[in-house]
Amino acid sequence: MSNHLIALSDGSDFSWRAIRLARRVSEWIDLPLEIVEVALLPGDVGVTERSLRQRLREEFPDVADTVTVTVLVQRDRIASTIAQYLESLDDGSLVVMSSVGRGRSAALLGSIAEDLLHHLHGPLLVLGPEVDPDRFHLDGRILVPVDGSATSEYALGLAAAWGVEHGAVPWLLHVVDPADMPAGGDVDETSYAARTAQRLREQSHHTVEFEVLHGKSAHRAVVGYADDDDVSLIVASTHGRTGFARVAAGSEAMGMIHSSPVPVLLVRPPTLTG
Repeated sequence: MSNHLIALSDGSDFSWRAIRLARRVSEWIDLPLEIVEVALLPGDVGVTERSLRQRLREEFPDVADTVTVTVLVQRDRIASTIAQYLESLDDGSLVVMSSVGRGRSAALLGSIAEDLLHHLHGPLLVLGPEVDPDRFHLDGRILVPVDGSATSEYALGLAAAWGVEHGAVPWLLHVVDPADMPAGGDVDETSYAARTAQRLREQSHHTVEFEVLHGKSAHRAVVGYADDDDVSLIVASTHGRTGFARVAAGSEAMGMIHSSPVPVLLVRPPTLTG
């Protein structure tokens, strides 16, 4: 699914949570790991690289010499600097980052994740403050919020690919506001989720389950459902039309990330990148 793991650092302790998770993933699926940080000035490159290398030796002495360290000099915005570097690699990299950081470059403030997605064609794995990277596992349930829009369903292919590759089961979550519940009751309210799950089963030849949740806040419903030891990941498109759309763009998406107990794998449809 990916050929390369890139963990973003800004020199803060919080950003190193993403590096710890990326290191675990790289070991499980035998992918090369690279740490990337953006320096504000050319003169900062050397000291930044030395600091990263020193911390690698302290945190991961057994694998420190196998991890690539890259320090970029900021050109224009931080997100575009990172995106240009990723485009130069052209190798299907999976980018891992923490949602908040206030280190040398302050690169990982919450808005950077959304900004970066405007430039990336690949997925972005984001850890909020409630995630314990040492408890992350690849084979737990994958939650996929869908809202009836083609844009929200863009995440289905990524979730299915992750499930097939890592032996995990995608669970489609459709959040229904009680005020909008159909007159027909349970059968009507589950028909969309059931139909979508069946289609994904046929396309992926893999087990797919679904659940209909009730709540006025799709954000709270999804995060509450994720608070279970057998859930490993939320996979979501960053825009939708109804339901999850209320938490799937801008600050609302970051709000979900900041309260989720599991990492969130974000993907933006190709027509919205650039």
